Amino acid sequence: MVEIRHRATRSLLLQLNLPSLEGADLRSTGLVGADLESFNLAGARLAHSNLLSSRLAGVNMRGADLTRANLEGANLNAANLSQATLVVARLIDANLEETHLDGADLTQATLLGARLSRASLRGARLSQACLDEATLRKADFSRALMDCVRMLNVSARGIKLTGADLTDANLQYGNFFEANLAEANLNGANLKNVDLTDAELTGADLTECNLVRAELTGARLCGAVLIDANLAGARFGRTDLSRAVLKGTNLQRTDLRGADLCGADLSEVLIIQEASLAGAVYDSATRWPDGFKPHERGAKLVPTL
Repeated sequence: MVEIRHRATRSLLLQLNLPSLEGADLRSTGLVGADLESFNLAGARLAHSNLLSSRLAGVNMRGADLTRANLEGANLNAANLSQATLVVARLIDANLEETHLDGADLTQATLLGARLSRASLRGARLSQACLDEATLRKADFSRALMDCVRMLNVSARGIKLTGADLTDANLQYGNFFEANLAEANLNGANLKNVDLTDAELTGADLTECNLVRAELTGARLCGAVLIDANLAGARFGRTDLSRAVLKGTNLQRTDLRGADLCGADLSEVLIIQEASLAGAVYDSATRWPDGFKPHERGAKLVPTL
């Protein structure tokens, strides 16, 4: 016999004639404020269930079906939700710190204000999910599918997005200080006013990306692709842009002072006359627009390695 009680009042919410909740069918069940910490919910069916403000810290929910479940304000700290289905789930203000969500499906899920610091979402699917105002410090989204995701004004210092697909993602105003986006796909993404100070973007695809007024001081974009990107007003001071491809990029008022442009392709950039190049370095492999003389703008020619 399984008894589920309210986490605060200890009143009985549900009684089931089952040996455990592993694989249990709890679809559309009302479990507001439930205390489920001591149960094994692996493979449980909880689609459309109401788990508002429930206690699920450390619970094993691997492979559980939580499609359209309401987990607003729930405590899922350090829970195991690997391979779980959370399509269109409601996780507003939920505590997901150190939670395991590797391979989980969070398509169109709402995680507004959720706390995911140090959570693991490797290979997870978050297409069209909303993570506005979320706390994502040192979370691991490596190889995650995040096309069209919304992550406005997030706190994501040290986040890992290595190889993630962020096609057409909206990351405006986010703090991605020291983030790792190596080999990430940011094609068409909106990174307006994003802080990517000291971020790792080696080999990233930023084609047609909006980087207007973005902060990339000290970032590493070696071999990155920025074709037709908008870098108007962006700051790339001391940034490694060696071997980067910037063809068609808008450099209106772009700060490239001290940047490494060795081997970079700037052959078809736009409005380069307004870019700041003092202290930038380039070599014989660097490609410039026809007739442009970088040394006259303060850039320094260095030997090709």
